[in-house]
Amino acid sequence: MMDADDAPVLQNYLPVKSMDMPGAIRWAAATQGKPAIRQFAELAAAVLFRRFEPMDYFLFGLYRKDLDRAGRRAILSDRACTALNRSLAPPELRTHRNLVDDKVLSTLVLAGAGLPVPPIRAHASSLYRLESPRSLTSPAEVVAYLRSPGAVPCFGKPVHASRSIGAAGILAIDGDRVTLLNGRIAPVERLAQEIFAFHSEGYVFQDIIFNHPRLAAIVGPTMAGLRLVTVQTPEGPKLLYALLRIPAPGAMVDSSTGGASMVALVDRAEGRILRVGGMLSISQRAIETHPVTGVTMAGQTIPLYAESVDLVLRAHRVLADHGILGWDVAVTAAGPVITETNANPFHTLYQRASNRGFLGPDIAPLIEECRAFCAARRAAMKDWTERWKKRERPAGAAAPGVEARRAAE
Repeated sequence: MMDADDAPVLQNYLPVKSMDMPGAIRWAAATQGKPAIRQFAELAAAVLFRRFEPMDYFLFGLYRKDLDRAGRRAILSDRACTALNRSLAPPELRTHRNLVDDKVLSTLVLAGAGLPVPPIRAHASSLYRLESPRSLTSPAEVVAYLRSPGAVPCFGKPVHASRSIGAAGILAIDGDRVTLLNGRIAPVERLAQEIFAFHSEGYVFQDIIFNHPRLAAIVGPTMAGLRLVTVQTPEGPKLLYALLRIPAPGAMVDSSTGGASMVALVDRAEGRILRVGGMLSISQRAIETHPVTGVTMAGQTIPLYAESVDLVLRAHRVLADHGILGWDVAVTAAGPVITETNANPFHTLYQRASNRGFLGPDIAPLIEECRAFCAARRAAMKDWTERWKKRERPAGAAAPGVEARRAAE
């Protein structure tokens, strides 16, 4: 599929979400028997007091008559999710948030800890140069790199962006054209120019990854990321919930912003798909079969699920001060691989997949365990700070080096 020469190669902005609000109100009135005036009142309350966007009233099913007060309060907006995440990773605990959000640094740290991550082949930026991996400092160098032997196929993504902004799978290059994972053919020079125009702070090229054959049979070959969210507790990291982000037909990535993209709720213990929801559907109906493979998705088991969970729990121990982290894991034929780490995972994905509020009985207890961890860490740091101010040491603690040497003399 050849592109027009002036069409963007990358999706460099979040798509603007739009909805036929009058049509949605009429639909909810017809299916729920809820008058429009009551919908207006509930929608206004959700926007003014709970920081929802107007269309979220329909996307999260706040219009449903079967929702009681507790069920309604359990549903969180994007802003409320961010506030919750920040409360579970307070800055005074010396969390490494900037490191986690930097795809180069987080990859190098996890690789240094012996955890499987896609190796970074090259790094493009006009702001700084790295010794390793290979640095590309101009569009011309990106073009030359992509034309070099063995450079493609590869996967490219910005160092700091989220929600799959700017990501692209590059399958092949032929002269001045690249073939992308979704079949598009575009000028390689325009691709390079967009990288430096929109992502000059950093853009990485990595190995391209495809689904494990058993997973590909369910959702197709384009990588469907296993989103595993973990929390730190006084007993160590635990799995909070598991999702499978399913790409829209013809998409290059498992973005949650596409209209036809899907997200599956995965059984936390066994790795079975429990329910699949559409990201921008207002009907709240579960999606039964995959639109391309035709496979019934509910009941299918994610391959290498236990290994994937073990991997992210080990990884969370490396970043132990973070109360909550979201991990994107690619389940490949060679094993699970951590593709990204998220310090601010969007729990609205869980709500879309499960068709219920986030703070339900299966989630809330683990959130409280994480709060206990944060409180214990705060107390320990406060105690250490007070002792430092007074130059006191806990009973039995080793003396500083200078005092130890003086004592030996």
